[in-house]
Amino acid sequence: MTPWLPDYIARLYDEFFADYKSAPFAQWHDESLNVIKTHLGGLTREPHAAVAKLERYVATSSDDLQKRRFHVLLAISTAFGDVGGIRNQDGSCSDGWKEIRRQWVAEGNLLREETGHLLPRDRRGQAWAWKRPERGSVADYLQNFVRCPLAATPNLSIRVKVLPDSGLRSEILRVGIVPLVASADDLEMVPDRSRSATLRFSVRPKSPDAIREAALNALDEAAAAECDLVLFPELCLTAEIQAALSERRKKLGARARPWLVVAGSAYVPVGGGSSAGHYNQSIVLDRDGKTILTHHKLHPYTMSMPELDRYEIGEALEWLACTEALETDPYQIEVLDTSAGRIAVLICEDLSTEDFVRPLVEKLGLDWLLVPVLDGCQMERRWTAHCGTKYAEKGAAVIVATSLSLASAQWRKLDDPKSSQPGVGTIVIPPNQHDPKPRVRTHIVYGDAHDRPWICDLPLR
Repeated sequence: MTPWLPDYIARLYDEFFADYKSAPFAQWHDESLNVIKTHLGGLTREPHAAVAKLERYVATSSDDLQKRRFHVLLAISTAFGDVGGIRNQDGSCSDGWKEIRRQWVAEGNLLREETGHLLPRDRRGQAWAWKRPERGSVADYLQNFVRCPLAATPNLSIRVKVLPDSGLRSEILRVGIVPLVASADDLEMVPDRSRSATLRFSVRPKSPDAIREAALNALDEAAAAECDLVLFPELCLTAEIQAALSERRKKLGARARPWLVVAGSAYVPVGGGSSAGHYNQSIVLDRDGKTILTHHKLHPYTMSMPELDRYEIGEALEWLACTEALETDPYQIEVLDTSAGRIAVLICEDLSTEDFVRPLVEKLGLDWLLVPVLDGCQMERRWTAHCGTKYAEKGAAVIVATSLSLASAQWRKLDDPKSSQPGVGTIVIPPNQHDPKPRVRTHIVYGDAHDRPWICDLPLR
């Protein structure tokens, strides 16, 4: 039976990483040139057939076993680079690499038999060019693919979807952040003791028809401004409003922008029923209005007593600290691999759960985190900017959208509210050769312009 090159990579990668930390990578790299020269031609011509020769080299060489494994992984990484990654292969590639590409597009994973994920890391040209690993580290040398064993993300299911090329501009990604819902009075805070002895809560818009019209108007304005990406906030929509956004995006036509619409989040019954609880669920729409990514919030938020006062919702929630009423099973995340980079959607508290997010950014090579939240004023000293900076230092740009509602409530309680206006968006861009530190941008909204998107151009090159 002909071996499958990606499965061989995964086995070799896991064997190597079981004991690698003290390895002299720089020295091994200098010694690898002959091995690369010997095997690169075979890898680029017949990748699967090359496995037998690589296995013989690992088994028969008199050198250190870990060094042999490293040499072979480096040769394979070089081959990935020489064939132009997986997404951008053209007709000049061999049938073996075309087969690998078909597997990637169909399954979002290069593996057939091995567990976990093996993903190509294409060089797509962001200004940060997916943050380069530390010079001389093993990741620096094996930079054309990333391996994410299941053990690296216990209890988490990861699904990767590959999107066709988007026709994006070559230099910028134009983002529209929509603050939706002008006041906390427009949201219904619902106490819930139905499934727990302690108080839980849920949030729903009081006037969904009015918010539906505001959301559709915002989408139209973002399309007219040629936004590539539109992001709505958390829990300011309903499933019906999300469906209306899908229909409106479909009517705009596949050639029109936006390219992706992150339709905030809404409560959606688990399994479509009414008695089994609900998800706090976000969807992402493509140019045809189709749902191409679904993410339900995995980390419920606990509202503290000071926050009840800050957001002017204490009376509605009986002045008791309470936790969001939502279901988190299955514990899974979906990732979009696109021509603009690798994208994941998180919802509010997900972003602050560093043990959850940081391995995803590092292991999956995420380029963009898109985050609907229902939060107060977005400022550089708030948690969203703080968390965003941490992940930007690892290579992921972070885009956060909140509602004007709670932001306005908090703004009124600031010591000097006249010195600012409520912030509804935060964007953190990773470092690049021109900016050695992450850049944080926040945006303020004047008055009650909750249906007007904040439009911001972000660098792709």
